[in-house]
Amino acid sequence: MENNSNPIFTANEDGALVANDNIPETQPQVVPEQVADQPPAKKKSVKKLVSLIIVLLILAGLIFAASRIDYTVVIDNIAGSNYVATEEMQKLIDALDLTEDGRRIFYATHPELQESEAFNSNCDSDDSESLVLGCYKNNHIYAYNVKNSDLDGIRQTTLAHELLHAVWHRMSNSDRDALKADLLKVRDENEEVKSKSELYNESSLYNELHSIIGSQVRPDKMPEALRNHYAKYFKDLDKIAAYYEAYSSIYQAAIARVNELKDVIDERRAKYSEMLADYDRNNTQLTADINNFNARARTTGGFQTEDEFDREYQALISRQRKLVADYQALLVYANESNEIIAEYNANVARTEQYAQSINSNISAPTENN
Repeated sequence: MENNSNPIFTANEDGALVANDNIPETQPQVVPEQVADQPPAKKKSVKKLVSLIIVLLILAGLIFAASRIDYTVVIDNIAGSNYVATEEMQKLIDALDLTEDGRRIFYATHPELQESEAFNSNCDSDDSESLVLGCYKNNHIYAYNVKNSDLDGIRQTTLAHELLHAVWHRMSNSDRDALKADLLKVRDENEEVKSKSELYNESSLYNELHSIIGSQVRPDKMPEALRNHYAKYFKDLDKIAAYYEAYSSIYQAAIARVNELKDVIDERRAKYSEMLADYDRNNTQLTADINNFNARARTTGGFQTEDEFDREYQALISRQRKLVADYQALLVYANESNEIIAEYNANVARTEQYAQSINSNISAPTENN
């Protein structure tokens, strides 16, 4: 900018500043140099700070959301998304009446009903003395396709049992620990569960108890916490237990009848031996007495009077009739015993058929004939 030719102040002779009388009425305007249009620096800093806060809030929200995600659920949904059940398997799935969580986990395991060769291969079953109905292996459920119609319910129970192994596999250690006391309580109050639990070592005990109890025990026999746990996967726990009771009761009834008949047969065999021994002894004695009577009858003076002869003769006839009746009773008793033995053999054959039909290592009949 240039200087004004009429200064506002001038110096006098003494060097003091005095006002210039020739000050123009209008002061010259100072025009700032032209600059680019931009926000003040302070406003730019505030905007940057707000943007940073928004980014941090978004990141915090994402981190929080990620922390709330159950990745097991995500993985199961992905794993089960391409599972297509066979018509037969779908009927069994519907029969289990699974909850949303139960169905998700079940589908994620790609459950299969398999014939003996494939099943034995997948479940490492090669011992005819060891009964295996299903297995949960490498996140897959395999069940032996039992076809004996007398044992309806056995496949549902097997699938429910293996599903609960898959559930246990997905549970945290703390969640498992929370159930252990209740599992032991049910075991100690149920002789059948207790007997089965003795087959397992400590490392697999709770896993097996979790599956056995959840697929075989009525909910009113469980503590509330355990009942609520299983209800996460099955809509109707009574229905699940009923499947087990249906086939188990038939199988156990056949075994019980075999044992009952065996006891009856043992008792009747002993009784028959006694009856036969009595008959043989009486027959031998009667035969000897008849021979003696005949010998005396042929000998002069063998009988003192005719009345003596008649009395002894009638006594022998009466004994003979009694012996004939004893023999008939012996035949009836033997026939009755044979009928019981036939029933026993039929029940033994039935239990063997049941055992064969659920044993994947034995070539078994497919129908109850």
